[in-house]
Amino acid sequence: SLTTFDYPRASIDEIINYIDNLYQEVLDENVLPETLRQTNHATGETVENMNEMVRPTKAVVLAMRAKLWVYAVSKLFNGGYKEALDVVNPDGKKLFPTEDKGKWDIAKKHLETFLTFAQEKGYELFVSKNQDGSINPSQSVYKVFQDYNNEIIWASGRTSMNSGSSTDQLDARCRPRGVFNGYSNLGVSQQMVDAFFTINGLDIKEDPKYDETGFSDIENPCAYKKPQIDKKVFNMYVNREPRFYHAVTYQGKSWHIQPSAGWSIDFSKGGNNDNFYMTRQHFSGYLLYKRNNQEIMLTGSYLRSYARPSIILRLADFYLYYAEVCNEVNPSDKNVIIYLDKVRERAGIPGYQKLHNKGLKKDVIGNYEAQAYAIRRERQVELFTEGQRYFDVRRWMICGPGEEADQSVYWGMNVDGTASIPPGQPGSFFNRKVVRKYQWTRAMYLYPIPHSEVEKSPSLIQNPLW
Repeated sequence: SLTTFDYPRASIDEIINYIDNLYQEVLDENVLPETLRQTNHATGETVENMNEMVRPTKAVVLAMRAKLWVYAVSKLFNGGYKEALDVVNPDGKKLFPTEDKGKWDIAKKHLETFLTFAQEKGYELFVSKNQDGSINPSQSVYKVFQDYNNEIIWASGRTSMNSGSSTDQLDARCRPRGVFNGYSNLGVSQQMVDAFFTINGLDIKEDPKYDETGFSDIENPCAYKKPQIDKKVFNMYVNREPRFYHAVTYQGKSWHIQPSAGWSIDFSKGGNNDNFYMTRQHFSGYLLYKRNNQEIMLTGSYLRSYARPSIILRLADFYLYYAEVCNEVNPSDKNVIIYLDKVRERAGIPGYQKLHNKGLKKDVIGNYEAQAYAIRRERQVELFTEGQRYFDVRRWMICGPGEEADQSVYWGMNVDGTASIPPGQPGSFFNRKVVRKYQWTRAMYLYPIPHSEVEKSPSLIQNPLW
């Protein structure tokens, strides 16, 4: 008999329920360890079983199931993509569901199941403490990515990222040219720089102390062991939140271990890290710094490599998912602000409750639209480069030109300008500039099914607008 490959598509709801049932089967089998934690019989200390780091656990299954339903109820898959509602199989079966707000309750239930389990099993937001026991936000947002800790739900292993010149190493790709043969490749957009909050927990457009005119001397909080004062740093980068300093290399920033006395990065034309070298360009006037280990340097007795966990799931992500679903179910739910503020306060900035109490943000708490926007912004900043933003902006459907997450344009500093010309004047490096433009259409919310696959299976209906 002839084998046929002509199969119609399953609906979104059928796919979601199929995956959900697989998670339930795994939970019913009850063979996975609850966590990777085990007791060291010699010391009595609870430690992670690093020999099985990549092994899924019950915590992973509960987290993934909750995430499944957050995606299932999001706009893209829950009636918000109007063009998709007209996509039907040859027999007339609809593939995309109309909006079902009841799915938010399902997502909330699974998130609460996971968060309750996580609390019982000792998962918590990672914090680094000073000698006096107080929390050090700067070190907290840095070290959460350096070692396996109680915030990590699942990691794919300990990735050794070294300070050598190997092109497949993150550190080398993030490192400036002037620091031991760095490749200076991973740029950061101006939109992302602007998204980080000020130290006061406010948007740059809301903080009256934010300044884009002058320059200041500031301490580099990433400096290794001893303070490093950076001279004449553009005020755009002054008094920003700790996550910014540990995520971005900006004009005038020193390195955590100096390659030479008084060194600082210069992205401007003719500077030590301009775009002159074709294979070592950043285009935007910024480099990614997040995850770089601040003890690594390819010289002397410094560390040459340091293995860091490659995090797939961590608790802060799910705190923000929970704030999101609580806001959708009931904007007056106190958990919206409670869980949003947990993430902000660990990062060293005031939560929305504190801002409200100070009279600085009185229009957020209880306001559905304002809370939804605050959650989106927090996810953008907290989970920067962790593989979530690409999918978040699509499931929220905010990608079009002129929208909140406009995918058609990439902004940066004027890398063809010079640093000696003051901000705002023609030819200055310190002016925003469109670096690249991209095509974006609504069809791009979902990938197209390859034509070669449709030829094999004529019943395979194409995604909307392709």
